[in-house]
Amino acid sequence: MNMVQLWRGSDAFGVSAAPSGRRSGFTLIEVLIAVFLLAMILAAVYSAFFVIHDAASTTSGMVVSLQESRATMDLMRREIEAAIDPRNHPVEIRDRDLYGKQTSSLVFDTHASALAGGSRVSYSIEQRGEGALLLIKRVGPPGDDTSTLPSDIAEVEAVEDVVSFLVEARAGMRYIRTWQDEKWPEDIRVTLTIRLHGAEVPLVFTAKPYAGEKF
Repeated sequence: MNMVQLWRGSDAFGVSAAPSGRRSGFTLIEVLIAVFLLAMILAAVYSAFFVIHDAASTTSGMVVSLQESRATMDLMRREIEAAIDPRNHPVEIRDRDLYGKQTSSLVFDTHASALAGGSRVSYSIEQRGEGALLLIKRVGPPGDDTSTLPSDIAEVEAVEDVVSFLVEARAGMRYIRTWQDEKWPEDIRVTLTIRLHGAEVPLVFTAKPYAGEKF
């Protein structure tokens, strides 16, 4: 046996070559089984990802809606506390029934406004679109009627997906749902119920108007 034959019988690194009868690589069935198992694993991973993504999107939307509703309620409370003396600017609280839903309307003048000299603010519920209830805010010059929309009155859709909006004025030991007087009630309780992902969430505050009081 010469040197060439010896070199051909082994690899370049001194490792013996595989016997001629031994197979190498994977069969088609093994490859198909591996692909099938990989597809099942990827399907499970993608399914979990989309479930988590949908849950995160839903939670994010709920948080945003709740924050916007709370911001509106906080602004309303500050506007009531900064109310203008109502002797020349009557306060109006009206009880309404809108398609079986408990709603109220609130109209008053306040110093908590970007307009110089204050503004007249109104909050009311309106139905728009496919039965959706919206809390609408209108802002105009003090003493003006904000039930109409002239060019100097701004309208804002303050809160969407409203279930009910209830404004109550305290008179003595009880709360009443209608008030129209040239003086403010002792305090005002506002309850706004919104719908978040099928659940009804109530937001409540009580505010005391300081109109005419000295600090």
